[in-house]
Amino acid sequence: MLKTINTDVLIINNISAHHFIILNLLYQKKYDVLDEYLNSSKTYDDFPKEVKYLQSKLLVHFNPDNSPYNYKTIVVSSDSIRMLGNYNNFEEIYNIYPIKVRRPDGKENFLRRDRKTCEQLYNIIVKGSRDTHDHIMKCLLFELKDRESTGTLKFMKTLANWLSDKEWRNYEDIVDDESYKKEKRIYGDTIE
Repeated sequence: MLKTINTDVLIINNISAHHFIILNLLYQKKYDVLDEYLNSSKTYDDFPKEVKYLQSKLLVHFNPDNSPYNYKTIVVSSDSIRMLGNYNNFEEIYNIYPIKVRRPDGKENFLRRDRKTCEQLYNIIVKGSRDTHDHIMKCLLFELKDRESTGTLKFMKTLANWLSDKEWRNYEDIVDDESYKKEKRIYGDTIE
């Protein structure tokens, strides 16, 4: 098994690479590999202590009445799943993106067509970076709010076109502009 570990994640969560491997194997339900790993690293006897530590960090949920060696009773938290990089960020964008709009000519247009292509485009753009995902999400949420308030949601592109045309870039400067957030702008009230 090959796994890349982001050391910043370890530092922020105050866990070791050993804890990260345990979390990953528990999440993937690779219990035989976990046994082998614990035995080869000579940490099998310390496992109950490791589980308690991970539970104190809210990274796993575990009933102390059960044996920690019954791996199936250990539940990996959603925070751990995000940390492990196994959280599908595309789902978040897909679920927020409008399903359909009524175009100016009165026809309904479905915006979330061809999910597989959209997910492939998304993965090419984001490349597993949570920061890039969060930035795109912030821009998308701003665009949706802006379009709803101005009545221009009917001109929203399909998700595939929105991703391939990198439409979030149209809102990057506005989202990052602190002065814009603080005061409500009226069209044409300033010249820059």
